[in-house]
Amino acid sequence: MSHTLNSDQISEKIKGLTIPITLARTAQEHGDEPAYSDKADGRSEWRTLTWSEVREQALDVAAALIELGLQPGQTGAIMASSRIEHVLSDLAILHAGGIPMSIYPTLAPTQVAQVAETAKPAVLFVEGSEQLARWSEGLKVSDPKVIFFKESDGSPTFAELQARGAELRQDRAKQAELQARINAIKPTDSLTVLFTSGTTGPPKGVQLTHENIMFEIESSLDHAGLRDTTGISLSYLPMAHIAERVLGMYVPQTVSGHVHFVSDPTLLVGALGEVRPNRFFGVPRVWEKIRTGLSAMLAADPDEEKKAAVQAAMDIGIEYVESKQTGHTTSPELEAKYQAV
Repeated sequence: MSHTLNSDQISEKIKGLTIPITLARTAQEHGDEPAYSDKADGRSEWRTLTWSEVREQALDVAAALIELGLQPGQTGAIMASSRIEHVLSDLAILHAGGIPMSIYPTLAPTQVAQVAETAKPAVLFVEGSEQLARWSEGLKVSDPKVIFFKESDGSPTFAELQARGAELRQDRAKQAELQARINAIKPTDSLTVLFTSGTTGPPKGVQLTHENIMFEIESSLDHAGLRDTTGISLSYLPMAHIAERVLGMYVPQTVSGHVHFVSDPTLLVGALGEVRPNRFFGVPRVWEKIRTGLSAMLAADPDEEKKAAVQAAMDIGIEYVESKQTGHTTSPELEAKYQAV
């Protein structure tokens, strides 16, 4: 696709921007539009929050985190599947002045301890007891306040924290303190910390600033044609993955869109048919698996006419994408064919 902005122009366009600023704008301009959906905790139907609800609930939790003692610059860890509370916790830590970080929920206790010793999280959001068990060693080298998403050992739950925060925000002084924390966030401040295994040794923490991510977002919006505010997408990778964070959190928080969380990758193909996203990210292996699955389904279908129709649709799709990605002009005829399928 064509590139219309150079690096200097992108830097100028993102000057002064942070995720709290872009989220506030998105909530104002697209407040009633769907933001995030999931089927967490065994739900059969999608639950959905609008952009206005996302921001308000994140601010509620942020106010409660300030009361819990989270200080500006401290880290807050999240170990959970991809779900609405994961995003809200991340945003809450951020708006309270902290640095959110998602931890892979498959890490062994010794690996978690390495992360905990490095980051020293002041708060820890976990989905349930299974995730907390992975912190058995990590809690020996750090002392975070623990919040559960769906069950509790006596620690506060996410719902309780949100309710408390909503009460606190009725107090002008508490609301002013929260707003002061938000106003103090600068583009050069850390937006998140990602832990990568690197090539040798323990996981290494990489701090990414708002400026880093805003540049990446603007580049993606410009180069990959993601500026459309009606994007429908699926999020199925862990939030500790940088690509998922950018595409599942930061891009939609900047331009809106509707993200559907699929916490179990084995349900991905079914979700594709149900949600029918117009945006989908996958590493090559994911695309290979999808193609293999489709090919197997077609091969098993005795309806030759249906097979031919599906193959024709795939051919049109490939031709369309190639015309977009190689900088060629997409003809009106091809555009019409693509929209028709």
